Amino acid sequence: MMTRADRNVLNETYRAAKASADTIRGLVSKTEDEDLSVDLNRQLGKYQRFLSETEKHFRQEGEKPQQESTFEKAKFWLGIQTGTMLNNSTPHIANMVMEENAKGMGGLIQTLRDNKSAKNNYCEFANELMDFTESSINQLKYYLKVL
Repeated sequence: MMTRADRNVLNETYRAAKASADTIRGLVSKTEDEDLSVDLNRQLGKYQRFLSETEKHFRQEGEKPQQESTFEKAKFWLGIQTGTMLNNSTPHIANMVMEENAKGMGGLIQTLRDNKSAKNNYCEFANELMDFTESSINQLKYYLKVL
């Protein structure tokens, strides 16, 4: 049976992976840098695997991940559009992805701190996502230097 702590950790893992995936999906078509596009698509594939795995954990418990509201989806889409309207440079797009990734990591760290009783495998899974996100941020730092 899934405890509240388990649910919180899995929901936050799902939310962080989805936010990163959605950010990349929204921005990859706006970049003219082929290398950045390739790197973002690679990262997107990995975030999608994290989403699938999180959904699998929920299904095994007979539950579903918490879904974002229509308002949250619209707000997110608007943020992507306005964030790139005047600037779709490679460094700017890389920075937008990095900022969203960092937000997701912050939320996961706090959730893990607040839910220490969650199952070890769920916590390890959240930590795997954070490790991947950290390496993604480090990879994107390269594009901040490209002018």
